Amino acid sequence: MKPNEWWGIDMTKFLVESLGWVYVVIVVDWFSRKIVGYSIDQGCRTDVWIAALDKAVIEVFHKGTRAEELHLMSDNGSQPTSGKFINTCQTLEIKQAFTSYNNPKGNANTERMFRTMKEDCIWINDFETYDQALLSIEKWINFYNEQYLPATTQLCCSWNSAINYMSPNEFLQKYYTRKAA
Repeated sequence: MKPNEWWGIDMTKFLVESLGWVYVVIVVDWFSRKIVGYSIDQGCRTDVWIAALDKAVIEVFHKGTRAEELHLMSDNGSQPTSGKFINTCQTLEIKQAFTSYNNPKGNANTERMFRTMKEDCIWINDFETYDQALLSIEKWINFYNEQYLPATTQLCCSWNSAINYMSPNEFLQKYYTRKAA
């Protein structure tokens, strides 16, 4: 596997006291464990998923995804199986793959990323406003990509062992340095 060969996409929701449910859609590079795209919204329409995917594509593939052999794993929910999302992936020449029904292990890397996000950011906060939640999650994603290290190797062994207990950006930097040598 190499960087940006397989991405996972999924969503979770959490409660904002004054507002109700807020949804987070993330796109994770399975090689580096980096969150390459995300979208946060009060609804979970297909457009929110497309916004997360667009953010990832713009961030990673400055010249577009065509001829990049990018695969995108998702569950079989209504958003990633919608005609609009499928057409977006086809236009970008992203090869979609779906987990088998009732099998969250098929998207395990993305599910594990959500667990880390919930434990380290969402569950420890009582967000009073949407803006507070948005800022907190954006700040955490930047921290995670740049500096995140597990508290102990026992807590995040399977997740971070694949990237030698480094932050995703540090892992990528070392990968590209070794590749260039």
